[in-house]
Amino acid sequence: MSERPHAFLSYARFNDEHDKKLISWLCDRLAAEVQAQTGLPFVILRDNKDIVWGKHWREFVEDGTASAALMFVIMSPSYFRSEACRWEYESFKTRESELKRKDLILPIYYLEVDEFEEDSTNISDVWLADLKARNYERWSHLRFHGQDSTELRQAIGRLANQVKLVLKSLELSQVLPTKGIGPSSLPTAPQRPAPPDWQATVDSYRDLTRTQQAIMLCLYQKVISDMTLDDFYVKLRAEIPSRIASIGELLYRIKDLAHAGLIQLRSNGKKSSIVMVIPNIRGHLIDGGVIES
Repeated sequence: MSERPHAFLSYARFNDEHDKKLISWLCDRLAAEVQAQTGLPFVILRDNKDIVWGKHWREFVEDGTASAALMFVIMSPSYFRSEACRWEYESFKTRESELKRKDLILPIYYLEVDEFEEDSTNISDVWLADLKARNYERWSHLRFHGQDSTELRQAIGRLANQVKLVLKSLELSQVLPTKGIGPSSLPTAPQRPAPPDWQATVDSYRDLTRTQQAIMLCLYQKVISDMTLDDFYVKLRAEIPSRIASIGELLYRIKDLAHAGLIQLRSNGKKSSIVMVIPNIRGHLIDGGVIES
């Protein structure tokens, strides 16, 4: 996708598949209705349509939430049970806060959520409580309306009008119609300082399974290196009994860590492999507070 997005769509894919791409259709209709009301192109980014082949989902979301002016949230039980959706919300909420705004997340109540219907004082989840406190559109009764439903089209029109008002408040609609709502008109959040060089390593460590983390700690906390896989298996079984059932399983785990660039694995020419630590990885784990020096 070459155009910079004006909005990011956060939703549970299951709902779109279950409702035969109704959410995708609503997204396209809303984008067209905003263009009809403003006379300017309006681009809504969504992962199943705009993610580039080979691009990591996390990078796609970071780019989308960092460049979009608005976020549409399709609320449903599946949405609130998705850690990916939570992360999308938190990423954009940070951007909204940096811009000192409180109206850039536009929730749509797509399917009834039991917790959402509770009294606000009883809602402990900050994510859900924040979305309920916003001015949201209730569309749960429109799910079974046909695409030609007048009520559904009126609801899309109302939301598009709300979008237009927010865009005006951001002064996005002052761009010449020939250019549309372009990158030069989008608000820019303050530049974040570059992350420390250890951050990527620590993030990679935190994405590992508990067993892989235990292997990493055994290697790097105790500085075990240049040990054959067989010897390391014996050492590991003593350190974390019941974690690794066989040497074959250990080799499987070790290969994953080597592929991630967190350890080195090389053949010693004797039908065996040598497990090796990487000095700068150990330094990163120390700087990130994962292990002690």
